[in-house]
Amino acid sequence: MTKSVDDIHCIDAGYLNAKQRLENAHIGNENKTSIENFSIALRREGAAKTTTIWYLYYTTWMVEQLQALGFNESLDKLDLNTYDRLLIPFEDERKLSSNNIINYKKLIKKFFRWSTGGNSPRWVMDLKLKSVESPVQPSDILTKYELTRLS
Repeated sequence: MTKSVDDIHCIDAGYLNAKQRLENAHIGNENKTSIENFSIALRREGAAKTTTIWYLYYTTWMVEQLQALGFNESLDKLDLNTYDRLLIPFEDERKLSSNNIINYKKLIKKFFRWSTGGNSPRWVMDLKLKSVESPVQPSDILTKYELTRLS
């Protein structure tokens, strides 16, 4: 793949790295295939490459963490108790921010919506994505005119 001179954030390299990390992960071929197909479906739906990279990394990492807890089935077999065993310690002991917890919920909701053809289990549909107030308000953002005046 040739590098785009406009790719200042190295998105192409990031995508290749995420795919390589998935390939090298010790999560079983069924999970690898499922995650790869999920990432392809995201791109087909119009997700940006950066979004797909995020899902590749987070999904791979989540499956690795689930396996560390003793859950060795494919991700689409995840149940609420195992999900809670993974995320509650993240929130309570590791002090993950609300935004990070929301990201895991988004991942699970999107993955199950894809893997079940829109027939997600009840516990997945019941996951609430509480919005977190941002300290930055639209009025705090500089306008184009203000930015040009600064330079």
